[in-house]
Amino acid sequence: MRHRFGRVLVFAVTAALLFPAAAAADSDPHLQVRDPELAGYTTMGGATPLATDTTIPHWHGQFAKDGVTYGYNMVGNEDPRSPSAGATVVPVDIIPLRFAFEANNGFALDGTNEVGLTLASPIFQPTDFSSTPHSFGGAGPLSSGNVGVQYADAVMRSQFNKTGTGYHLMLGTPNVLPTQSFSVPTPKGTAFINRNGIIFGTVDTVWLLTRIQQMVGQLSLDPTHLAIFLTDNVIVIDRYGWYLGFHSADRAAVGNGAQPVHTYIYATYLQAGLFSEFVENDKDVHTLSHEVAEWAADPFVDNTIAPTYWNDGFGAGCLNLLEVGDPALFLGFDVAGNPDPRPYTTGTWHLQDEVFLPWFSGEWPNVTAQSRQSGTGRRYTFMGDLDPLPIFRAPAPQC
Repeated sequence: MRHRFGRVLVFAVTAALLFPAAAAADSDPHLQVRDPELAGYTTMGGATPLATDTTIPHWHGQFAKDGVTYGYNMVGNEDPRSPSAGATVVPVDIIPLRFAFEANNGFALDGTNEVGLTLASPIFQPTDFSSTPHSFGGAGPLSSGNVGVQYADAVMRSQFNKTGTGYHLMLGTPNVLPTQSFSVPTPKGTAFINRNGIIFGTVDTVWLLTRIQQMVGQLSLDPTHLAIFLTDNVIVIDRYGWYLGFHSADRAAVGNGAQPVHTYIYATYLQAGLFSEFVENDKDVHTLSHEVAEWAADPFVDNTIAPTYWNDGFGAGCLNLLEVGDPALFLGFDVAGNPDPRPYTTGTWHLQDEVFLPWFSGEWPNVTAQSRQSGTGRRYTFMGDLDPLPIFRAPAPQC
């Protein structure tokens, strides 16, 4: 187990799914008032697939840094830099999770309530990423040419300077599986209510991971699909910290030479008002944006890199995996169109900035990624000029 402190589709969505009811502050007298701790992200395990294994489409690349060659796998049928690279569509299974907390007389938080909004978000819907009305660095141009695309597609197209081309990495129309319900034992989780009246829960990391790994087998999930386990304001915790999500990969022990390798994400939909304005981007699909981008760039959690220093202005540390969300953990931007009517929402979706491959590989000048909005070149994150931190204006420092 690895721990890190942060890292054209149309849907007919019913009103009941799209507009979940807000939880009432007095709905359970046993909820202790508490604000959540500052939360990051983690990874769980990982698996390197063999050429004969059954898994998602992926391609292999490598870069040299300080005399060492580092290989990496990314999602897609072909390296985007290839002239023949076209569109890849990866099927998606969404598994809503419902947690009933024994410590709170069975009070439950149900990811089913957030499925509609998740489907309506830029993770799955075509969106205009050419500009933003608000970001960590202000309003302005974002990624020229990225119009009518999903979030992960926009990030990958910008990362490899493929905006305006036929290259795409798309998530297919999700197959929403039946909700999986669990009773959380008292030592393994608790529900709380924060000072804004927003209810959230915590569950033990190992307890949750064990159940997710069991579901991968019990639900007969297809390894060629991305599986997303979706929850509602449920944060995983262990002695190292609090985590909003993680992604992982597991290789089955048996398979007659074609073992399935499943890639999957755990993400919590964050109701606005749960976190303070200190981390104002931690709302709605922020967690899923982080994890989907990291899955696209490191699907098997095995892309090792030279120890790399990150500092996003809130925290700092060293990375040894090519995890594109962790260095920009609390940096993000908004796009319009969030219909959530609940308190503290802003009518916008909140997405995370993502760091690009050339930042990790030490490429200078950066000739791989889309140029910055100002035209000066050297874009090392998706937000370009709107990410004001000096550490992202040049390749990553080493630890």
